[in-house]
Amino acid sequence: MSARHRTWTARAAGLLTAAGLPSAKRRREVTAKSAAQTFNLSRRFAAVSFVVIVTATLGMSAVLAHFLSEEMLRHDAQETSAFIHRVLGHQFNEAFFSGDRAGAKSSGAHESLSAVAHMPGVLRAQAFATSGAVLWSSYHVSNQYAFTQNPELERALQGEVVVEADLIESRAYVKPEHVFAAMPQKQFAEYYLPIWNENRSRVIGVIEIYKSPEMLFDTIRRGLQLIWLTAIGGGLLMYGSLFWTVRRAHKVMLEQQQRIVSDEGFVAVGEMAAAVAHNLRNPMAAIRTSAELMAGQPGDARYHFAGDIMAEIDRMESWIRGLLGHARVSTDAASALSVNAILKKLIDDMYPRMTGRRIRVQWSPDDRLLPTFIDGMKIEQIVRTVVANAIEAMPEGGTLSLATRHIKAGNKPGSIEIAIADTGVGIPENKLKQTFTAPASTKTHGLGIGLPLVQRTVERMGGALSISSHSGRGTLVTITIPQI
Repeated sequence: MSARHRTWTARAAGLLTAAGLPSAKRRREVTAKSAAQTFNLSRRFAAVSFVVIVTATLGMSAVLAHFLSEEMLRHDAQETSAFIHRVLGHQFNEAFFSGDRAGAKSSGAHESLSAVAHMPGVLRAQAFATSGAVLWSSYHVSNQYAFTQNPELERALQGEVVVEADLIESRAYVKPEHVFAAMPQKQFAEYYLPIWNENRSRVIGVIEIYKSPEMLFDTIRRGLQLIWLTAIGGGLLMYGSLFWTVRRAHKVMLEQQQRIVSDEGFVAVGEMAAAVAHNLRNPMAAIRTSAELMAGQPGDARYHFAGDIMAEIDRMESWIRGLLGHARVSTDAASALSVNAILKKLIDDMYPRMTGRRIRVQWSPDDRLLPTFIDGMKIEQIVRTVVANAIEAMPEGGTLSLATRHIKAGNKPGSIEIAIADTGVGIPENKLKQTFTAPASTKTHGLGIGLPLVQRTVERMGGALSISSHSGRGTLVTITIPQI
């Protein structure tokens, strides 16, 4: 809250208290407590949503990557198993897996396994008996060894096609066969392919293949890259769109909060105006009547002093009327009026005041403007407030430009634009944004509710108001009102 706002609130509180309305102090305390509890919605959402979206994106991407890798490798393993059963299955009989060398030799199982070991992408092949012993291996050192702690082999002996690869998950233990035998340097996958008997009633052995399908691995890598890029891009898009939406909502909330603060100012002004009118008008009327009675004739000594009293009373009465004019809402019905005529009359009324301040007037009406249904009192009050501010901004004189323009809108009636420009001191850039928040004033006197009230009135009429200013170069106020 600015120093000017606090000063204005203190003055309002004093007048309301004097009038027997202590609610302003209570409202100020509530406002101060509420302000201390506010937080930055955009900053809070940016942090929380970033953590949530990153966590969700990484989690879903990891799940999809694991699923893609496992399914593609499993599909390749199943295709390899089907090929072995279809082409070489009759050569892998029970005699071979039972350890009968003569039966294995007559069936040609060793030649078939050698053929499997030389298949494209196969680095090593070996056959296991149901006991876990290696019956045959392309790495001859492993022959006749029985390795323990091989859960994948145990699952394969149960009839499951098992796939193991670093692409799917890292092994939590070291296999004895990997320690015993030198492992391939390439990236590879292990396929454990169960071999069934003729009627597929039970598993008679397992063939293990170390395979490095480069094309398949390349496809998996490209798939993983696509998943991560898509996930990151989608996460960024989601984060950006949500953050923009919340940022926009936060901005609207701030604007509404400023409007609420402004409304509180108008409510206080209304209460103060009612209190002042009720408590001061009757005593002032009595004082003025007494001054008239004691004035006597123009030549009397008391006539001059009584005149001063009546002039001051009239000035106070004018101030009260202006205060009530700011506080009330006009209820006059709209009628077909000429905006140019209203503004011309206003210029004529204020012309003596402007010439006394050495202000030159440039009046440029648009003759195409036709009478339209508007509230003449509201239009006059709006323009009078802006012109009065322009006059106050040119203490050394200057030029006041006032123009009207008709804006076409296709087949619709269009709008009326009123432009009011001055060559005064202007409004500093750091105070320009506060122009429409009551109380707002760059002058040492006044309530600071003129332009905020003008904006509210224009918006109620369905129009818009804009202001541009350069410090030391003047101000331009543009009022746009729909034509009916």
